Amino acid sequence: MHNKEIITERTLLRKYHFDDKEEMTDLFMDKTVNHYMGNGPCKTKAKALELFDRIMRLYAKPLRDRHFEIWAIDINEHLAGHFELKESQYTEADELEVVYMLYQNHWGKGLMPEILRSIKVHAHAMNRQLIATINPENIRTVRALEKVGIARQKWVGEGKNRTLKVWIK
Repeated sequence: MHNKEIITERTLLRKYHFDDKEEMTDLFMDKTVNHYMGNGPCKTKAKALELFDRIMRLYAKPLRDRHFEIWAIDINEHLAGHFELKESQYTEADELEVVYMLYQNHWGKGLMPEILRSIKVHAHAMNRQLIATINPENIRTVRALEKVGIARQKWVGEGKNRTLKVWIK
């Protein structure tokens, strides 16, 4: 796991700290923020705390089987969101998937396109292409990706697991 800090114009992508625990659990339990996430919001605080503990364990030891980076999105020393860059069931050998969420008070301010541009530089330094898997009804994410640039898209999976795979320019 690389997980170097990434600085954008308005944000800092950094490793989670133990004092982020309460805010992160609130973020992962927020039904509106997590509406389009694959697994949806954490249903209990215990599940969200378990997820936080899993993130902290990932930082403690390197993953050898796949690329997986996790950052807290920090604005002015406050947790503003969550960002992942990883190999997943949807990625090919030269691809990394982006997964992210922001607290609602940060929506509509152009933060995700700003972050995605910096992540794109980070991924390209590893000779990797960025992809995202999205529900096309998630208009906010579609708009953020369009601002960065969509190279192409196609449906992947079947039935309930069907999702739109988008390659970011």
